[in-house]
Amino acid sequence: MVSHFFQYSFIYVYFAISFIFVCLFFISLPKRILPYLIYFSLFVAAIAINLLGVWHMPAAITYSSIIKYASYGASTFFFLFYEQIFGQGFKKINRRLWQLHLLCWILISVCSLFSIIRLEDTFLPYSVLNILSIIYIVIATIVKAFSGNKDARIINVGLICLAITIMIDILSAVRLVNYASLQTGSWGLLIFIGCVTTILLKRYVAKGSIFEPLTFHNDPIDLKLKADSMVMHILKNEISRLSYLNERSKRMLATVEIPIKDAIEKNFNEMDESLQHMNNMILAVKKTDDIELNPRKLFFNTVILETLSAFKSGHPTIDFSIDLSTTIELDIDPLHIRECITNVLSNSVEAIEHQNGKIHIHLYQKQHDAILDITDNGKGIHKHHLHDVITPLFTTKTSFSNYGVGLYYVYFVVKKHGGSLSIPYSEVGKGTTICIQLPVSTNSKTFWSVNAFGKNKSHAG
Repeated sequence: MVSHFFQYSFIYVYFAISFIFVCLFFISLPKRILPYLIYFSLFVAAIAINLLGVWHMPAAITYSSIIKYASYGASTFFFLFYEQIFGQGFKKINRRLWQLHLLCWILISVCSLFSIIRLEDTFLPYSVLNILSIIYIVIATIVKAFSGNKDARIINVGLICLAITIMIDILSAVRLVNYASLQTGSWGLLIFIGCVTTILLKRYVAKGSIFEPLTFHNDPIDLKLKADSMVMHILKNEISRLSYLNERSKRMLATVEIPIKDAIEKNFNEMDESLQHMNNMILAVKKTDDIELNPRKLFFNTVILETLSAFKSGHPTIDFSIDLSTTIELDIDPLHIRECITNVLSNSVEAIEHQNGKIHIHLYQKQHDAILDITDNGKGIHKHHLHDVITPLFTTKTSFSNYGVGLYYVYFVVKKHGGSLSIPYSEVGKGTTICIQLPVSTNSKTFWSVNAFGKNKSHAG
């Protein structure tokens, strides 16, 4: 009796959680489309349906075929969810993984329905595929998640627990180990769902909403260290170049011949270019060092309009549309916020490579946050670059003067204001939306939390 009570409790909890995630998905529409919520919901529902059959519930007898077919979809929905939060663009393996499981699910269902093979005969090969996929997922997430922020690591712990327990259940089913599924898989799933729910609730409390896409970027400290490493590598190459040019100049000077003067002058000009390039890169990276905010209470609308007024005059060919119907007062540093808006607008203008350039600026308030969306109809950002665009020194621009710190500077300043920077939409050939989210009422501790690199270990993400 007690066993049935716990079994029903697990199943009801899973169906309830599945229903909650479906509701969250529809609540987020139409402003955000967050497919990972639906995928996770379907995964949890498929697991609950599978447990109905594993535990021989009355429903498993009445709807046995439907339950068997539906439970086979759990892997597909899980890998879709995984690809959304961890695996986008990771050598295309993750996308191929859920596509493979979807194809197997369809083939198994079709072959079974037309009595080509028995459904029970497909369990072992499909289980082997699941085991191999789970091994890959665990290895991949350890690499990716533990190089990310705390949220990624928490979900990674839950995922490892889930993977281990599912593998034990599969091995038990093929009689390689002697464990019952009640002891393992259901508890692993509960831990995993608990980890995901913890992350969502934490972000809900921090942001006042759950609409922000689930991403796992490194915090500013990690990005800064990555930038320093890249700078050192580039400086090393430039110094080698200067050493070579200097040695060549010395050899030329030893001849003391008049015709050699132009060549020597050219060498020194090249050395000047290298020195200037190194100096500009150092200044670009140091742009975010020791930023001191001087916040004061201002109308965000006014700051945006002043920034646009100065920016528009230099770009007469761009059609700017502005929606600042909501008046919002914030504690912000106007100097840095203006520069943030200018940097985002500059990126939008540079992304527009056609004559019909349009940029839409929309300000609105969502609960306790002021949201500024800047949308362009430019070339968009490739999905493989979405997670790299705020990394210092990362740039897809070919100009020698571009150092790839614009969005990193915006990210850093917005984080110091207690806000967030995100890219809710970007499609190649259609355009991009950059979202700056700032709190209407700022907690003073937020300014301190990312004050200095190397001293404070708090995560800003």
